[in-house]
Amino acid sequence: MRSITASDFQWYCSYMNSTWYKWFGGEAELHRPMEQHLIDYRRSIFNHASGDSFERCVLDAQNGVTIHRSYNAQNSENYNRWTQAEYAAFVGHLTANWESGQAHIRMCIARDPDIDYSSLLEPLNLPRPIYWHQEHARYETEEWFERSGLIAA
Repeated sequence: MRSITASDFQWYCSYMNSTWYKWFGGEAELHRPMEQHLIDYRRSIFNHASGDSFERCVLDAQNGVTIHRSYNAQNSENYNRWTQAEYAAFVGHLTANWESGQAHIRMCIARDPDIDYSSLLEPLNLPRPIYWHQEHARYETEEWFERSGLIAA
């Protein structure tokens, strides 16, 4: 089987706080942290199945990234679970894009010193690899990530 690299991920859609990336084996969905006004709006339009469903289905996914495979392995225990290699490739993709964007902002600052671009300079915020745990009915962080000691901002 072909191994995945950072260049395999391609942006294809963004909506509210989510961004989707396609890759040769499926897609990854990045859930960015939300500001309070967006949390309030999402809560107002959310179809609540139970009292804590918004927390389990929306808030637990914040600053996380899920993977969805396109091949037919839905009966597999690891369907839609991150491997460390896949996550490393995705982080490589995000890091390369972030570095490129920050370099462009620094160029704009140098080119136009009278315009304040400094608010656009931001630290790299890496998501945690998450998956939907069917039995617990919530998003959970991959165990290997928690054991690794890596901390996603």
